[in-house]
Amino acid sequence: MVKNSWIFFAKNLNMKTAIWFVIVLLPFFNFFIAPNVSFADVGLLIGCMAVFFRDYKSIYILRKTKHKYLIILLIWTVLSSLFLLLNPANDHVNYLGIINNSLRFLFIIYLFINLRFFFRNNSLTNYTIIVWIKVIYFVCFLGFIEYLLQFVGVYYSYYVDGITTTTSRVSSQSFRISSVFNEPSYLVIYLNISLIVISEYYKQNKATFRMNYKRVLYTSLLTILLAQSLLGIALIILVLVLYKDLIFGKSLRKNGMKIGLGFSFVAGVLIYLNFDRIQAVYALEDGSANHRLLGSVELANKIIEKNYLLTGVGIGQQKQFLLENTLIFNNHFFNKKVSRNSGINNMFVLIFFQIGIVGLTLYLFFLYDTFKENKKIFLFLIVSGFGWAFTFNPLYWFCISILNILINGRKKNLVYLN
Repeated sequence: MVKNSWIFFAKNLNMKTAIWFVIVLLPFFNFFIAPNVSFADVGLLIGCMAVFFRDYKSIYILRKTKHKYLIILLIWTVLSSLFLLLNPANDHVNYLGIINNSLRFLFIIYLFINLRFFFRNNSLTNYTIIVWIKVIYFVCFLGFIEYLLQFVGVYYSYYVDGITTTTSRVSSQSFRISSVFNEPSYLVIYLNISLIVISEYYKQNKATFRMNYKRVLYTSLLTILLAQSLLGIALIILVLVLYKDLIFGKSLRKNGMKIGLGFSFVAGVLIYLNFDRIQAVYALEDGSANHRLLGSVELANKIIEKNYLLTGVGIGQQKQFLLENTLIFNNHFFNKKVSRNSGINNMFVLIFFQIGIVGLTLYLFFLYDTFKENKKIFLFLIVSGFGWAFTFNPLYWFCISILNILINGRKKNLVYLN
């Protein structure tokens, strides 16, 4: 009955409505309607079903896809999982978990290959960007409210018991804002990766949107500064540098020196405001930085010591592996102990952890091959990979799918945004 209801819903779903669901639910990947099923997953499922029922050509035709490394990566993921399942010594491997995560990977590939059906119509592309910008404003507004409430002693964030995941944040003292996300780093990742997509789209389509673009850019910049995330600051600076011509236009040629001095001044202010934390990072006393950098190396070494260098511990099996093995960490987990909620905030280590050095190598080849025509996107994605781990995150895959279309797809007529 539920299955038939979903099919009826998808068949009668207007494409604009589907896009609205996808974009609006995209930032809510820390809100869950069921174990391991987030609101963002639901939005993405709605989008894929709408594409499938709108055009039956949007099916898997793997032999025709140009993304050979992605297909090889899928094959390796399945094979490495079989190796693990056939070895009784790997008692951490959950059969159902392997199947669920392999199906999720198929879902991700379907999205990557077929999202082009969303962008057949320029007006739909235009609508996507407009809705996306409005959602960014909403996310930033919630962050501003979260920040201002602290001045009157209200330390509230957007958590719903049983639906959202939480961190070790203390509710009775000041904290770094995170809006609808459970970590400031996720907030700044969302804003920066969204800005990369929007910037690339605006740059290619030469649209008459300069004021709208600058408004969302500066709103995001202010939110990132309030979140006090060093990664967020590094990424927004990278966005400003990569799209300086789009942002500053003719004034860059006329007033290049003034803009350069202004940029240097702003960079100096940012360093000054975050000097204490920079010192802590340098002195290896910052828990978050140690977790992402030193802790990542420490975790990778544990995987090698346990003889999982080639295969990893299995797709989606990292938490169960950590729970069932007695491992002591100095940097990877803040309390030197493992819990089910312990995160891995490094994309490369998480992929290595799950599918081994072979899987990580294939993933990097796929990423480079996809964005070799625009290496600045590749650089941005590599830098952002040290901020969080997003093997199956809907935001990440939706964004790189769109970027793939913008960079490698057939050029469209110019689109003018209102």
